[in-house]
Amino acid sequence: MPFWAIICAVSLDILSKWIINKYKISLRILDFVIPAIILIFLILPLANWLILNPEQFAIQKFSGNPFSEAFEAEAYVRSLTEPTDKVLVAGSEPEILYYAKRQSASRFVIFYPLMLPTPLASGYQAETISEIKKNSPKLIILVNSPYSWLLNKESPTMILDYLDTIIKTAYHLVKTVPSKFDSSASYLIYQKI
Repeated sequence: MPFWAIICAVSLDILSKWIINKYKISLRILDFVIPAIILIFLILPLANWLILNPEQFAIQKFSGNPFSEAFEAEAYVRSLTEPTDKVLVAGSEPEILYYAKRQSASRFVIFYPLMLPTPLASGYQAETISEIKKNSPKLIILVNSPYSWLLNKESPTMILDYLDTIIKTAYHLVKTVPSKFDSSASYLIYQKI
């Protein structure tokens, strides 16, 4: 990047001197014209993004990742919990906790590192299970999206098995927040029985 910045700066200097000598234009005029032309060329490829409202921008930018639904999920989290309640976001969407101003039931606020097939993953999953047992979250938000988990065939599944068991025995589904752009993705919000 610095190499190209230097090349561009030298090229603009040469172009400015050439324009001044050829057309006898003031350097003050070029101080405004050249940056304006550069700005136009920088903005042109992004012009379609500039006319979108924030929701349309989020849907196009984060297509495939249920990021924009975090606001809707956050509203349910706030309505179903007190500020002191622990919440588990089973996935990699910590923005829900941030927007809702709630604490995580685990120090792992994103779960995809727990799914990486590394020697540490099983230990981290066991630690997460221990923290969930200790903190007994009032809500579990299961992020149903492959982008949130990055699960693959070598991933340890201890945490998935544990979540499946406690959701079936100690929680009930209170809300599903579907993704606006991926019919297979959603937030499943479970409340402690």
